[in-house]
Amino acid sequence: MREGEDTDWQYSFLMDGRVFVSDSNKRYTLQQLATGHSGVYQCFGEHKILPPFRKESNKFSLTVSDRDVILETPASTLFEGESVTLRCRHRTPTEEKNAVFYKDGSTIQIDTNHQSLIISKNTVQVKSDWSSYMCKFEDEESEPIKLKLEPQPKAQLSKDVSAEGSVTLTCSVNPSSSSSSSGWKYFWYREEKTSEPLTSQDVLLSN
Repeated sequence: MREGEDTDWQYSFLMDGRVFVSDSNKRYTLQQLATGHSGVYQCFGEHKILPPFRKESNKFSLTVSDRDVILETPASTLFEGESVTLRCRHRTPTEEKNAVFYKDGSTIQIDTNHQSLIISKNTVQVKSDWSSYMCKFEDEESEPIKLKLEPQPKAQLSKDVSAEGSVTLTCSVNPSSSSSSSGWKYFWYREEKTSEPLTSQDVLLSN
């Protein structure tokens, strides 16, 4: 939490929308991971002095596999088209030889359009999309996974003209689910000149 001290907050940790621990400690360690720990995690904090002041975190997904080979992907949601690094891991590091990566069942190759790039023997960089990915060490393979994505946000400009002749411009970001409006900084352009970044999404123009 950015406000106050760590000790000012009571922290709760959720898995799949259900609180499984509430504590004054902002860190919680999952011991002896099992497949039952797979789920979507989130935390929130409630201020001890200023209730009901509450702040929620982003969500991330954790998948625990009982296979010997796993394909590691970012836990947080990505924007479609972002570059992302996938890593193939073996339970026994000495068994990690050259990994083979697959996208929708076809082997990933280096391509001239930079849609994929092998950057080491067990990692590959791809453009995030809605495809299914997996990897293999010799005859041992990972489970197929899909990246967690949301569409790239787009800015839209609208105006409202008052009876007095003033104009209010509003910059909206869609999809709004990607972030609250308070999380954005807005740059206003006029004839190729830009303003300093603003936290307000509205600008009032008057005579």
